Amino acid sequence: MSRSVPKKPEVRAGLLYSVLLLLGLGTRSAHAQAISLLAQCDSGRAHSCFELGIRYDRGEGVREDVARAAIFYQKACDDGLADGCYLVGAAYATGRGLPKDSARAAMLNQRGVALEQRACDSGEAGACSMLGRKYLEGDNVPTDSGRAAILFQTACNGGNADGCLAIGDAYATGQGLPKDSARAATRYQRAAALFQRACDGGDAVACMSLARLYAFGSRVPRDSGRAAALYRREAALRERACAGGKYDACVDLAYRYRDGMGVPRDSGRAATLFQKACDHGDHPSACEDLAKWFLHGSGVPRDSARAAALFQRACDGGLTTACSIVKTVH
Repeated sequence: MSRSVPKKPEVRAGLLYSVLLLLGLGTRSAHAQAISLLAQCDSGRAHSCFELGIRYDRGEGVREDVARAAIFYQKACDDGLADGCYLVGAAYATGRGLPKDSARAAMLNQRGVALEQRACDSGEAGACSMLGRKYLEGDNVPTDSGRAAILFQTACNGGNADGCLAIGDAYATGQGLPKDSARAATRYQRAAALFQRACDGGDAVACMSLARLYAFGSRVPRDSGRAAALYRREAALRERACAGGKYDACVDLAYRYRDGMGVPRDSGRAATLFQKACDHGDHPSACEDLAKWFLHGSGVPRDSARAAALFQRACDGGLTTACSIVKTVH
């Protein structure tokens, strides 16, 4: 009896490439990353399966396919990722990509909660915070503000800034705990300190979160100067990431320049950043946003031919909305 010869890595990659072409992946420049995600998913990395599910769900770099998204969400759930369970559960609950099945949806949601509780018990502060939010809002679990408060405090103790904000809110409002403004202030200060530490370490999202705290002044004293400085640092971190080839950062920064959030409003700079992300090939939404600008002359000279080309690129990248629009643009 003959034995099969193990395939070399380059052969395995070639087979994956062929599979991805059959599955309808959008642009050639997105294939390398998608091949990597599929290989990781195949080897049991739940987050990679989840990322593929998101891409198919939203039509990001692939042809939108909610049924295929549900398959990858299920694989992520099977490999132990709570978010995968929640999203495939939602697919069964709504019939989006799967036959409606409320019993199966409930079972998957329960599995997600159990996985998140296990992660929290093992010391993942972020999981405690997310689970606390579910109990606070009654999302797939019975509403229980007291249990939510315990989970938020556990998250805060573990260094999760969002957990500290949430337990601070619980003390401030008396939701799940007796009102205690002093304890609320202490938790808000800890959250601010955690955001600051993460921001100092190069986390742009933490810089933005802290900037918003100081800008709104509802949980910490309002400080518009400090907020502005934090928004500038966030923008600088995204600029650096964008220049280094992290195109998600280019898109985020483009929205900042478009809206004037933390940086001077600059539609020209925003258009350049959208174009950079679009050219990368894995961000069809950037192509579509820029196409709309050229179609309507918003912040850039009106150019229907360029708009049509950009809508086509977004369509090729998997955005079905762009495919519909491109037919009407001349």
